[in-house]
Amino acid sequence: MSRILFVFLIFSVAFSYSQNVGIGVSSPTKKLDVNGDELVGYITPRYTGPLSFTIPSTAFTATYVQSYVWTNNEHLYVLFTTSAIINWIQAQNLARFVKGHLLTPTSLEENNWIKSTILVHPSAQGNIPIGYTDINTEGKWQYITGEIGVIGNNTHFSDWYPPGPDNDGCGMGVDEDVAMYSSSAGDVQRRWGDIAPTSIGACTTEPLNAVIVEFEYTLCP
Repeated sequence: MSRILFVFLIFSVAFSYSQNVGIGVSSPTKKLDVNGDELVGYITPRYTGPLSFTIPSTAFTATYVQSYVWTNNEHLYVLFTTSAIINWIQAQNLARFVKGHLLTPTSLEENNWIKSTILVHPSAQGNIPIGYTDINTEGKWQYITGEIGVIGNNTHFSDWYPPGPDNDGCGMGVDEDVAMYSSSAGDVQRRWGDIAPTSIGACTTEPLNAVIVEFEYTLCP
C-alpha cells in the first residue's frame, strides 16, 4: 500500500514535489519507507529562510552559504557564516531563529557524511558547534534534540579528539560543557572537542564563526 509523506511546514524550509517519482518513468527516483512501500509524492527540502539576518541578542550578522540534504535521513543541513566570533549559545540562538537546531551527528555514517560533504567547504574550516552538551549533568553528554546516538548494543556514538572531553578550559578553570567539530587547522580529522558554552572560548583556538543548522520533518503513515 502506498504511503504519503506529510511535512510539518516551517517558514525557513520549503519542499518541492519531485516529477520523477515511481515506476514507469524514464528516470525513476522512487523513495521507499521503512516497510519497503513507495512514498507517493516524495518531496525534497530546501532552505527559503532569510539569507542574511541579525543573530538574536547580538549585533552580529549571519549569512546563508549553502544547503545540503543527507539522503539517509532526508534532513536539511544549512551552512551559515557569522560577521564576528560567537559562542555556542549564540549559535544555538541563530539555529532557533530559523526554526532549526545545531546539527546532531548521531551515527558514524552521519558524522562521516558531514565531514566529507559540509566540512570541506571553505567557509567551514573553523570550529563548528554541535548540538551535544553535558550542561544538565556533568559528564552525561546528551543531544539537544533528545536523540540517542548508539553503536552496537549500548555503546554511545561519539567522535572525541583523544582523550576528550577533557573539560580543562585550557587550564583556566572554565567548564567546557558543549561540543564542536575541531577546526581543520586544529585537527585534520575534524574530531569533536569540548568548549565553554557562554564565552567566546577559553582558548584562542576555539572561536566559532560558522554554524550548521539542521532541519527535520516527519514521515506519517
